[in-house]
Amino acid sequence: MVLSTDLNLLFHEANYLQKQLSHACLIIIGVELIVMITSYSIDSVVDVLLLAVARQSIVEHMIPIENLLTVLAVGVLFVIRKYLYISKIDSIRDAKDKSEG
Repeated sequence: MVLSTDLNLLFHEANYLQKQLSHACLIIIGVELIVMITSYSIDSVVDVLLLAVARQSIVEHMIPIENLLTVLAVGVLFVIRKYLYISKIDSIRDAKDKSEG
């Protein structure tokens, strides 16, 4: 993807930049999705959701109410990650999986 990027178009056409950002974000979300599937922790699920919402906000041109909803969604995900996520649950599950396998 990096080698096929035309720098002249990148700096002069907004649609080309938006398209390249969209592709880069999709690759990042795909990698994070693979990490989430292999690790299976609550923390990775919230991270993938944050990436997906942030990608949507960056790539799409939205009306102001949609921007507000996106910011609120990111805020809710941060609140979930900060206050509702209990790391002991994942560490107990990981210890149990290691002792069984």
